[in-house]
Formats: sequence, structure tokens, C-alpha cells
Amino acid sequence: MVDRKKYSQTITPDSGTRSPQIRLDVRYLRIPTTWSVEEIPASEIRPEPSTYVRENFLGFEDGWGRVDQRGVKIPPRKDDTPDWRYRLVPAVSKSAKWDVIKLNPFDLRTQFLKLDIDNQEKTLDFLNVVGVWNINTQTGEESMRIDRTVGHQYVSGFATTFAVGDLKRAQQRIRHQMEWLAKDPSRLRDELTGLERKTYNPLKLPPLYFEWEGEPKAVVQVVTGNDMLSVTLQLDLLAKTGNYVCEKCLQRFTSDRKNRYCSEKCRRASAQKDYRKRQREEKAKGRKWRKTV
Repeated sequence: MVDRKKYSQTITPDSGTRSPQIRLDVRYLRIPTTWSVEEIPASEIRPEPSTYVRENFLGFEDGWGRVDQRGVKIPPRKDDTPDWRYRLVPAVSKSAKWDVIKLNPFDLRTQFLKLDIDNQEKTLDFLNVVGVWNINTQTGEESMRIDRTVGHQYVSGFATTFAVGDLKRAQQRIRHQMEWLAKDPSRLRDELTGLERKTYNPLKLPPLYFEWEGEPKAVVQVVTGNDMLSVTLQLDLLAKTGNYVCEKCLQRFTSDRKNRYCSEKCRRASAQKDYRKRQREEKAKGRKWRKTV
């Protein structure tokens, strides 16, 4: 659950009406899903959207690929590329009862921005944490069906499969948008406005709910990775949240308070590095001649 207290808008088009301040909670509710990889049949492979640079995938044999029944990786064909040769396949849990896990959508976005998608194991681990990446209401296999209440909403549809290249495109797009958010917010607003005009509809966002226990608050509930990227970006743009670059991993992130690091992991890694540096300096001092009396 994430609290963005800066968010406030009028609830009426009358400009003379008072604008109430209300807390907005953003919640990511994970739908338990297990991800796997399958090879796309040659007849279904889409043309690459741009020139393929082989150097970007040196060591591909240790990355994306199939394995045989013994778990041994099958050597790829000479012209294979991981981006459009393999697709990610979700299998939604069919358990009659599973606990809804609440995750921080802003932290998930940071993890996605840092994700090495060429690493199959890390990518599958990330998707298993996220759960469903996208939902379509048209077609899908029974193992992908979602038909149950999640949090405040009833979710019906199918978890979507997609090629590795589609995930890379999503990562590249959100990286560009984070740069615009920091350096040229007007460009990001123009892009969002253009999407509205292109689709003739406002940008699709999860429903907004109100909760009245204790302090009244508005709740945006997110259940897919794709919506997570869209919601967090638009709320940061609206609230003008601080945009920073992590001193450890150099990845962009947003925060209500000024921060040097994007995550606790980066903060600890930096602290350990500083500690080891001080230890080396102290050890070096002990080897030098110096007056002792």
C-alpha cells in the first residue's frame, strides 16, 4: 500500500468550489501466478521491429532458451533471438482459497526498471512476484482464466501471454517516460494527451474506491503489472513527486522525500562498500611508519 498525500483535485467543474484534500492509497494486489517459457512456432514469429544487433545477445546460450527433460539447455539455432523466439506463459493459481498479497507498486516499478530481461531466471522470478502482467477479456487457455473477487473488484478474463521482446519494449518505454517525468514533464503530458486522442477515450485506469474506516481515503487498486506502470507514472506526474537517481545503481526513482537510494538493498550495498573502504584505509595506515611516542 502506498500513500500519495499530495494528490488533490476538485470534485466538481465549478472553479469556485472548495477543493477537499483527501489521502490516496495505491495498492497492488498480487494474483498468484506461475510463469514459464515456451518457444514460439516459426509460423507465428513476428518480424523484428528493428535491426537485430547480435552483440547485444552474446552469451545467449546461457540466457533464454528451452531445456530438455533432464533440465539441460537445448542449444539455440544460429539465427535465434530471445526477443521474438520465446514467449512468457502465465498459469493462474486455481486454489479455491489464496491470500491476497499487497505489494508496493512503486517498488515494483523500480525493480522492473532495473531488471536484466536477458537473464531468464531473474525475469521469471520477477514475474512470479508480480503475478499477472496483463488481462484480456477475449480468449485464453483455461490455466490463464481469472474469475474471482480480488480486493474491492471482481476480476474476469485471461492472463495474457507475450513475447520477451514485448517485455523489453515496456521496459524501454517506462525508462523514457521516467526521464521525461524528471526533465520535461510537459512532454509526458503531451504523450498522455495524444494517447487519449488516439483512442478517443480517457486513459484506462483501475477503479477508484472510497474507504471510511478511520480517516476517509480514496483507494486505487492495481492487479496487473501493466496497470502498475501506468498508474504510478500518472500519479507521480499529477503529484509532482520528487524524481531522483540512485547513487548506487544509477536508476531513476520517485519518492515523497529526498532519497539517495532507490531501495533498501542499494542503501545497504553502498554502506557495505563505504565500510570496506574505511577498513582498507585503516589497514593501510597501520603499514606506514609513524611516531608512536
